[in-house]
Amino acid sequence: MDVSNKDKLKVLLIGCTGFLGGRIVEILHQKGIYDITLTSNSFSGNGLARAAKYSVKIIPANILDNESLDNAMNQIDVVINGAYLKGGNEAIKSSIKGTKNIIEASIRNDIKHFIQISSAAVFEPDKTEVKNEMSSFIKKPDDYVKTKLKTEQVVSSLLNSKLNLPTKYTIIRPTRIYGPYSGYWTERLLEGLKANKKMMINDFKNNPSNFVYVDDVCLAIEASILNERAFNKDFNINGEKELIVDGGGTLLST
Repeated sequence: MDVSNKDKLKVLLIGCTGFLGGRIVEILHQKGIYDITLTSNSFSGNGLARAAKYSVKIIPANILDNESLDNAMNQIDVVINGAYLKGGNEAIKSSIKGTKNIIEASIRNDIKHFIQISSAAVFEPDKTEVKNEMSSFIKKPDDYVKTKLKTEQVVSSLLNSKLNLPTKYTIIRPTRIYGPYSGYWTERLLEGLKANKKMMINDFKNNPSNFVYVDDVCLAIEASILNERAFNKDFNINGEKELIVDGGGTLLST
């Protein structure tokens, strides 16, 4: 549905048709102060079905196609980018190229604020008990982490504050996110625990972290929108409780 309102802040969501992106759409819509546009390279999937329930504009766009990006950014104030392509080295290259394309389109179209959704996984396996924005980045990342690291670097280099560009950026790094529609971190974990499958908690043995509820991540993203205190900075987003595994293989929260 195409809904326009000149009094509302115009926000473009790219790569936001999954678990987190679907909730971002809902949270921003509930606020009632945003005119939301969502891009999709394929008009299928549960993410679009969730978004289509609301008064949002859904348009075709491909992060590797500059013309479609320019079209999507027409009269947009804020871009939130969660785009990530799976599939090995070529996908990594495409994700990096696509992020570069999105940023360059943001600059061409005088976007006020560019928000990049990254991941706290870029710090694993940092052995320090408490990680902050100054923690060391991973040295031997897997494909997912490598993509997140490289795209962060593209964002900060192209939108460097020293360039005095009108487009400002913010990088958001959530830890493990749980909540409705999250089969991997919610249903999978709970079903495994009910079935006493200790293999379900192997993920936390070497890299324990604070889980974070999906709404808290969305509200952190929303709070950063056109917030001068968030300009050209990066933020780690996590919840209050840490999941750890004791010597007997029992999952605990602290």
